Amino acid sequence: MAAISDIKTYKIKNSLIAAGMLMGMGAVFFEEGIRGLKSSLLGGIIPLIFPGILFLFHRMGAGDIKLLSMTGVFLGEGALKKILVYSFFFGAILGLVKIAFFRKRGKGDNVIPFALAVFFGVILFAGERLCIKN
Repeated sequence: MAAISDIKTYKIKNSLIAAGMLMGMGAVFFEEGIRGLKSSLLGGIIPLIFPGILFLFHRMGAGDIKLLSMTGVFLGEGALKKILVYSFFFGAILGLVKIAFFRKRGKGDNVIPFALAVFFGVILFAGERLCIKN
């Protein structure tokens, strides 16, 4: 839902992020108890550091950082570190595609829907986890 919203409007609703964070913390607490909340909270805080610096320089939107925080709350700091790398990789690909196909027609600007890159990053991480388990 966040990726679709970001593609259409370049915005991610705070209500979606808040609901996701509450569900993530609830799921982690249900599955792992108090001990799991440490990794969950770290996962929520990490995006405030590196991506937060990008936000300060107007290179990333606040909604993208909140989405990454929500992802970290759900999956923990270990998973988030990989997802950050994957997401920036896919973000670079999206940026190159936008430059290659849309700038030439005069329709482009310097913004990409980074939630789509996060979506692909999470999918790659999930696929990797499935391959490791099998």
